[in-house]
Amino acid sequence: VTDHLDDPSNDAQLRACRAELDALDPEDREGFFFGVEVSTVREWDLNMLASTPAGTTFNLGAGGPPGSPIVYLPDELCEELQFDYVLGGAHFPLGVTEDADLIRDWHSQQMCLATHPRIAVVAHPWRWLRAEFATDGSYRVLAMPWLGDFAVIPRSMHEEFAAALKEHDTAFELHAGSFFEQLDRYGAFPPAPVAAYLEYCLLLRDAGVRFSIGSDSHGPGYDHSLVLRLSEPLAKLDLTDSEIWHPDRNSRLRAAAPPTFVSSL
Repeated sequence: VTDHLDDPSNDAQLRACRAELDALDPEDREGFFFGVEVSTVREWDLNMLASTPAGTTFNLGAGGPPGSPIVYLPDELCEELQFDYVLGGAHFPLGVTEDADLIRDWHSQQMCLATHPRIAVVAHPWRWLRAEFATDGSYRVLAMPWLGDFAVIPRSMHEEFAAALKEHDTAFELHAGSFFEQLDRYGAFPPAPVAAYLEYCLLLRDAGVRFSIGSDSHGPGYDHSLVLRLSEPLAKLDLTDSEIWHPDRNSRLRAAAPPTFVSSL
């Protein structure tokens, strides 16, 4: 189970989560792992939030210059809260608006996550929607440029990403709220390129990448049929147990600070 850690405004929520879990009887905690999902951000985003009295994660990615992706994951917070594992996802465009720039930006964010020594899983790669947030917390949903045509992403990016995941033993999340989910609830999006995304997953599998399975449940009342929709792509991927990532209380959380990644693409 994970909650989000985008910036320091989330620290208190995670401390409350840790306290709630620790208060349970040991038998009620059996089988639970305390994870966290981080986001790629810019130094600009963190500086902007620090200087805003009512700083909010909703402002991340809104405005500012393009910038190299980083992850907010302080050593002292990891030590205090004892996360069992870390997922990392690209959630916001980092100062870019044009489609071609967004593709390069998203690839750079995902490469940052794949090569980060503390991140075990890259969450929802090439997620299918973009939410642009206003300062009052309202937002509008826009289609990503790859939603209707996954081929707009160069194959070289997929190959570089696959090699990084394999080299760093970082898993790829098959995400119930991504390409295998129905999108008609937003009313204006083209059908997701499910077949093309499955071919992408097969490319990763053949490169030796491991897969995780995630629901992206954001609260009570989650529709479990979203997870069940993964049964068909999972059958086509024909994964063995060794190709499926399972959470553990791994030592990579005690790794040294990550290097700065610069894509060659």
